[in-house]
Amino acid sequence: MNIHSIRSRLIITMLSLVIALLATLTYVQIQSQHDLLEKELVKRETLLRDKTLLRGETFTQNLANQISIELAAFNFSQIIELIQTSVKTDAELDYGILMRGSEIILDTSHPEIEFQLEPESDDETDVEDEADVEDETDTVDETDIEDQTEADSKESTFIQAIQKNILHNKNGQEIVEFIVTIQNSSDEAWGVLHLGFSMSKVAAEIAKSRQDIDQQMKKMLINSIIMAMIFLFFGFIIVLIISSKISKPLVELTNSARELANGNFSAKMPIHAAGSQDEISVLAKAFADMANNLQASFKTLETKNAELKLLDKLKDEFLANTSHELRTPLNGIIGITESLIDGVAGKLPKLALTNLTMIVTSGRRLANLVNDILDFSKLKQQDIALQLKPLSVRELVEIVLMLSNPLKGKKDLELINAIPDNLPPAYADENRVQQILTNLIGNSIKFTESGNVTITAQADADNLTIIVSDTGIGIASDKLESIFGAFEQAEGSTSRDYGGTGLGLAVTKKLVGLHGGKVWVESKIGEGSRFIFTLPIAEGEAESILEKSSLLTNKITNNTDNTTSPNESLPSPSVHGQFKVLIVDDEPVNLQVLINHLSLKDYAVTPANSGPEALALLETGFKPDIILLDVMMPKMTGYEVVQKIRETWDLNELPTLLLTAKNQISDLVIGLDAGANDYLTKPVSKDELLARIKTHLNLKQLISENSRLSAELDVTRRIQQMLLPKEVELETITDLDIAGFMEPAEEVGGDYYDVLQYDNRILFGIGDATGHGLESGMLALMTQSAVRTLLEHGERDIVHFLNSLNGMIYKNVTERMKVDKNLTLSLLEYESKDSGGILRICGQHEDVIVVRNGEVELIDTGELGFMVGMLDDMSEYVAQMELTLNQGDVVVLYTDGITEAANMDNEEYGIERLCDVVKQHWQDTAHNIRDAVIENVRSYIGKQTVFDDITLLVFKRK
Repeated sequence: MNIHSIRSRLIITMLSLVIALLATLTYVQIQSQHDLLEKELVKRETLLRDKTLLRGETFTQNLANQISIELAAFNFSQIIELIQTSVKTDAELDYGILMRGSEIILDTSHPEIEFQLEPESDDETDVEDEADVEDETDTVDETDIEDQTEADSKESTFIQAIQKNILHNKNGQEIVEFIVTIQNSSDEAWGVLHLGFSMSKVAAEIAKSRQDIDQQMKKMLINSIIMAMIFLFFGFIIVLIISSKISKPLVELTNSARELANGNFSAKMPIHAAGSQDEISVLAKAFADMANNLQASFKTLETKNAELKLLDKLKDEFLANTSHELRTPLNGIIGITESLIDGVAGKLPKLALTNLTMIVTSGRRLANLVNDILDFSKLKQQDIALQLKPLSVRELVEIVLMLSNPLKGKKDLELINAIPDNLPPAYADENRVQQILTNLIGNSIKFTESGNVTITAQADADNLTIIVSDTGIGIASDKLESIFGAFEQAEGSTSRDYGGTGLGLAVTKKLVGLHGGKVWVESKIGEGSRFIFTLPIAEGEAESILEKSSLLTNKITNNTDNTTSPNESLPSPSVHGQFKVLIVDDEPVNLQVLINHLSLKDYAVTPANSGPEALALLETGFKPDIILLDVMMPKMTGYEVVQKIRETWDLNELPTLLLTAKNQISDLVIGLDAGANDYLTKPVSKDELLARIKTHLNLKQLISENSRLSAELDVTRRIQQMLLPKEVELETITDLDIAGFMEPAEEVGGDYYDVLQYDNRILFGIGDATGHGLESGMLALMTQSAVRTLLEHGERDIVHFLNSLNGMIYKNVTERMKVDKNLTLSLLEYESKDSGGILRICGQHEDVIVVRNGEVELIDTGELGFMVGMLDDMSEYVAQMELTLNQGDVVVLYTDGITEAANMDNEEYGIERLCDVVKQHWQDTAHNIRDAVIENVRSYIGKQTVFDDITLLVFKRK
């Protein structure tokens, strides 16, 4: 049995509990029986001692009485014989001593007796304790003792009380000595009698009783052990049955779980009964459900894995086929472009040669990428056959360095071939070793800004060890292994300093492995890197590669001398144009493409090679109209540049477009969150790029224009408020109580009202220009100025006044401003109460509300005039009417901003509601009537936007 198994643990645990229980019960039983027997023994011992003491005391009293009788008869010999006979005949009486004073008359004691007198208090205490025990244990004996004591005390009329002493002889036996005084017939003390009674019989009885108890305890212990073994046997059987019942489903569950772990999802779970709710059944059911879920999941995973394998295979096939198809157009692009550079179409200008060189460089980059993808696919399928032969590594390195020289650009970098001339040839494929060297040397040039890239080699017994070392940035120690993985780079962030797909080193490792060699890297950050690979040594001699490649090297040299590297310089972009565009990209080819597109559309283009350079330009005070910004740039991403720009300029002030090859939605969200206005993915369509730029520039102009107009409207709005009549002016008018109100809408409307006092008359004017905006506001201001001007020039006839005003407005607005604007305008002239309170109304506007004694009257002004500024002469349409204004009468003038104000349901306020409010408050002051109307209008429209000016003028005759 495995002690660590569930069943073993259950059996051991349950047996331990049974044994502990049996041991406890046996101990309790034996201990309780032992305590009971000990208690009985104590009772018996006490009873025997009490009986012995009682007998000794009685015997002593009787003997003392007989001695007293003999003493009365002066029979001294009989006294001695009586004592001696008592000692001889009584087995318990050990000695007898009769003393008179200090004289010993008779002494039958043994010399070994040691007299040890115990304190009376202790003796009395012992007697009391013994009496208590006797009282608890045997009431019958106690009664007998008391009766006997009473009888004896009646006879002992000639003796005193008996004393007791506990003595021990040399053998350690206990002796109780009774001492009694012998009195004569005159009740005088004659002598003292000492009788010593041995307790050995009591001790023997006690010892025998204790032996009996020990025998009983031994028998009880044996019986208890036998019973415990019997109980243990049956308990073991019961424990075995119970543990088997409990552990069986657990063992089954464990075995089933082990089967599940081994992948057997069809293993059955020990579910005993349907609906069982015990813990094991619930656990088993949970395991069964888990097994079913796992089985379904694994089936799904197997299906998905098969699909992924198929997709991976299709992907490899697609990459291989696509690479093959890309080679043909790439070969045409590169070949035709190179022929143009060589002069097949005649001599070309330097700008054209530079652009063609960029095309060749970009084409070769794409061709190398296609080759890497194709080789990677073939290497995965192990479909590359090597053309092995003896190969001169030094000559091959010389060719690769010559081909790689244009990659340096403007870097202060030296390419050194330090391979010795006597190096043995390698047994390798020439094209594949050239590919390996191209990848490693190109990688070193890319990551080295200054210093050197050196190629060395050494030979051992079987292999060549070739080392490509540089003084570049180095590689972190945790990246030394991962960089040889497919699509892996030492730095893969958006802001990485160097580009690339991460395929070169992966292809290199596989190609070296095909040759039977190894490749590894040694590097330290800031000190450079050493890429090391091995190739097998060839047995024969290698053919010269440089002789066959002289034509190629000459062509490379000529192209390098006659054209400018795309990394060296760019043609100067156009600095003249309607709009200034800042383009930021770390790729010279991308910059040139943008410069070409934008220069043809008359944009002034300023290029920058990095984010810090662009920000430095902006800090010098240069402010472009728009920025085109690449996202993936070294040291500082386009996202970071946008965030820095937004710290100074907002979206509308300096629009920014991000251009990147990243086309995920998450990239778009990040760019827009950073503060970009737009996001275009590369390759960018020229027409789309130009259309986006034009759109954002137009938006910028519109927003700028709108901001300017908003500022102008705000000024106009404030001028309107400034030109309204002040409360102080209105309070100087004694005949009338006047209150006015005007609130411009968000877009300035053309509402106008004024109150002017002249020649004991008061002129009220209220008007509303058509439309909204700056022109309408200016028309209202122009009307107000014209009214004041006419009054200052002495125009008093209200009809002539209005006609003259129309002529002025028409010439300014229609003829000079060339805008289609006019306004409704009513002029009301009030003569003071000295003249009878006459009110004259002239001009077309909204109905005039007049309240007399609580009755509302609406005066239609449609026949009293025409739209001001619509005709050059409106005299034939102008008329006036008069009415008397009595004390308490109210006149209300308003614009359609009140009656046409709409609530959230687009229901208009209306003239009826306005009249009701005025009617309810006509007895109040003009200010209270005004406030009641305005409050009611605002309550009605709620949170609805106010689309028109709200103007109200109330006056009441005092």
